[in-house]
Amino acid sequence: MRAIALFIASSATIFIASPSRAQDAAAGEKVFTKCKVCHIADQ
Repeated sequence: MRAIALFIASSATIFIASPSRAQDAAAGEKVFTKCKVCHIADQ
């Protein structure tokens, strides 16, 4: 039960914080560097 509560709380935090960073291209590039290994972004 404690794990479920932690999962819900962390998910809510991620969903609330994501839109605030959606328009920050520099932050997006920084985060995407981890994903470049497997993914390619088309412009």
